Amino acid sequence: MRKAVVFVVAFFLLLPSVAPAFEPLFYASLSFDTGSYPNSICSGDFDGDNDLDLVTANSADDNVTILLNSGDGTFTTGGYYATGDKARSVCAGDFDDDGDLDLVVANWDDDNISILLNNGDGTFAAATHYSTGREPGAVCIGDFDGDYDLDLAVADEYGFNILTLLGTGDGTFTPATNHDLGFPTHSMCATDVNGDDNLDLAIVNARHSAISILLGNGTGNFAAAVDYGVVDQPTSICAGDLDADNDIDLVVTEYYIESVAILLGNGDGSFTSAENYSTGDGPVSASIGDVNSDNIPDVAVANWFDKSVAILIGNGDGSFTTTEHYTAGSGPSSICAGDLDSDNDLDIAVTNEWGETATVLIGKGDGTYISVMSYSSGEEPRSICTGDLNGDDNQDIVTANYGDDTISILFGNGDGSFASAVHCSTGVGPSAVCMDYLNADDDMDLVVVNYYEDNISIFIGRGDGTFFPEDTCGAGDGPTAVCSGDLDSDNDIDLLVANGDGDDVSVLQNNGIGIFTHVANYSVGDMPLSVCSGDLDGDNDLDFAVANALTFNVFVFLNYGDGTFAPPVIYGTDYISSAVVAKDLDGDDDLDLIVANQARSVSILLNHGDGTFVPAVNYDVGDSPISVCVGDLDGDSNLDLTIGNYGNFYISILLGNGDGTFIADANYSSGYYPSAVCCSDLDGDNDLDIVAANYYGHNISILINRYDEMTGIELNSADIPISRRLVNYPNPFNPFTTLRFTIAQRGLVRIDLYDVSGRRIRTLTNRIYPQGEFEVLWDGRNSRGESVGSGIYFARLVTSAYTARCKVVLLR
Repeated sequence: MRKAVVFVVAFFLLLPSVAPAFEPLFYASLSFDTGSYPNSICSGDFDGDNDLDLVTANSADDNVTILLNSGDGTFTTGGYYATGDKARSVCAGDFDDDGDLDLVVANWDDDNISILLNNGDGTFAAATHYSTGREPGAVCIGDFDGDYDLDLAVADEYGFNILTLLGTGDGTFTPATNHDLGFPTHSMCATDVNGDDNLDLAIVNARHSAISILLGNGTGNFAAAVDYGVVDQPTSICAGDLDADNDIDLVVTEYYIESVAILLGNGDGSFTSAENYSTGDGPVSASIGDVNSDNIPDVAVANWFDKSVAILIGNGDGSFTTTEHYTAGSGPSSICAGDLDSDNDLDIAVTNEWGETATVLIGKGDGTYISVMSYSSGEEPRSICTGDLNGDDNQDIVTANYGDDTISILFGNGDGSFASAVHCSTGVGPSAVCMDYLNADDDMDLVVVNYYEDNISIFIGRGDGTFFPEDTCGAGDGPTAVCSGDLDSDNDIDLLVANGDGDDVSVLQNNGIGIFTHVANYSVGDMPLSVCSGDLDGDNDLDFAVANALTFNVFVFLNYGDGTFAPPVIYGTDYISSAVVAKDLDGDDDLDLIVANQARSVSILLNHGDGTFVPAVNYDVGDSPISVCVGDLDGDSNLDLTIGNYGNFYISILLGNGDGTFIADANYSSGYYPSAVCCSDLDGDNDLDIVAANYYGHNISILINRYDEMTGIELNSADIPISRRLVNYPNPFNPFTTLRFTIAQRGLVRIDLYDVSGRRIRTLTNRIYPQGEFEVLWDGRNSRGESVGSGIYFARLVTSAYTARCKVVLLR
């Protein structure tokens, strides 16, 4: 019976995110988990360390998430704090005059706002609530009555009014005063539009397709609204001096016409007619700042439908030029700008409502941002592989496109860029692709699995990137995955095909010229989605392992040596196992197993050396990981993991310690529903890059590895023996241990400590060091000052030239 889906996507509760080291490995934006349906974001130094942190208002979780900055544009989860029901908008300001930034949150369903006072260390007291009108959708902060205490303005979207709550300076507020609007609003900003030193309000008026200006009189009261026409469906507003005339101008996002409107201020509270600039599909939020360091304000816009950030470069006279679009997550809902990595360049943070993440775009200072490159593929690419198809020694990319029954071939230029895709027809429902030398002619061939035709397509390569006419071979019921290898030791490449509907694996033997015979089926678990081969028991024969989605396990089949296999041994994994890979993770020359499970985990099964495995150890990753690839990403000779998280549109990196354990490094934004990932040297610099197939994006994303660039700074770092880069003594220890490290040249140094689950527990140092040998002390406590338990921990040193790790054992 045909099953309804080829891969299963499950959604589970969000887990805390783990921040990466200070230097991201890849040219891509970073993603950090928030709460459910983050609607609003703002930045501020919440913990007093002079770095900009982030806070998001999460409407489905009725809380805010605090993301504390490590000083480099990476973030750790600082806590979740309850608000009211359906938190829609958040702003930060010092309400009690103690020098710490507090929070105000508008709660849509509770008809109130929440005030969270800062304890001074980035933690917050329990919320105090103040009643508003009906369904408050936005809040802004300013001194409206001239007493030097911060006040609040709240937009009651369906109360058709603005409420002001005047601050007393001690963190409390007077009861709300109503200012009737007569129309709904969900966005506003406080600014002085007429130069009288009193704060006014600029309000989105969607009903009249206008912007309404309420002039303040300096006592906390406002004049009646005056409208300025925009166009269709304004969604958000922000203010700044865009044309250097010392008058406040306005930027308004226009959702339905895919643009922003620029209204230049005349200095008296009136504005010129709107000038529109194209952005992207569904602009919902904008932020003003100088992104290219020319002292002219620019504009960054979050586009909901095309999941992007558009950058508009200011010309200095109030006009703009649209430049790049950068990939965000799914459903960008709010945007803010600030120097997040302390390099004096403007960075961007965006909440992704559907992805339940915040995306951070690190600015280069020239108006461009570190981001992925994307290339169109066919529709719904489900599988991806790389290799040299045309004999030019450059890596090419092939995707199997489930939605339009094709494969796409993108020929590499050798520098990380690719030609436009060439498409070839396959069978119906191509769900997997692999490449190998099938007919012993040194030209790369392709195998494509066709889900709805219960067969595979064989494309024999000519060596120039073209192929002989397609041949087919029958498989089982609903094939979902394929891998290649010489199963019967006859020096020909055979095939293993996982059949998702038949719950078995087909063995297809090669006759030596690329013609295959279906010789056997081996029963496996329920809905096998992935198969891999390798010599698992050290007898020089290829064995295979299968990941079974609905029985939450892997089956291991050992080869008798003739292409037939012993009954399987079954190993438990985690829920909905979707991908399996065999690699030597701990350096013992035995192949271990890595399994991606849609229950937000990756399972590691270390090999005893005889084809049996220790019980799985699980590492938390993103939402619905359905693919994994393995390779040394950071040049330390240890194998690392790259995981494609289908559910929240980013790629997770786990860095290997060389002993089969891992630490979390970073989450990188990819595209819309990444369905497959692959590691390969795409730009010829001997570093592994990443390519991801984005199922509903109908494209691929390229993440170029920065390791060469990072290691190009300390030219004499190779003179430092690996054994001296990071060591600790005593080891084991209690209560203190000293970590000694050597630096070849002055630069930024960071040492983090991780537990065995890969979660960072403390940063021991993160500062500039001169050349020389140094020591830091660890007292067995985490970042909160709490004693940690006995066990194994990992210290990770990151410099501009290399990374190093050591194992630290604490005995209480």
